Amino acid sequence: INLQIVEFHNARGLFGMEDAKECRKELNPGEWWDMFGDGTPELKRFAIRILSLTCSSSGCERNWSSFEMVI
Repeated sequence: INLQIVEFHNARGLFGMEDAKECRKELNPGEWWDMFGDGTPELKRFAIRILSLTCSSSGCERNWSSFEMVI
C-alpha cells in the first residue's frame, strides 16, 4: 500500500489525468476514489472505508452522562 500512496501523492496513472483533478471539486471523496482508484486497489478500498465512516459524538455524550451521575 505504501507504493500506492506514493503513486497517489505524485499524481501518477489515473490520478494525474485532468478528469481526475477536475472531479475532485465536483464529486464526494468516496465517489472520486471509486472512479479513479482502480490502479491502486488496496489504497482505493482503504480510502473508501475511511471516507465512509460517520462522525458521531454519541459515545462521548454517553460517557459524560454516565460521569455526571457519579459526581
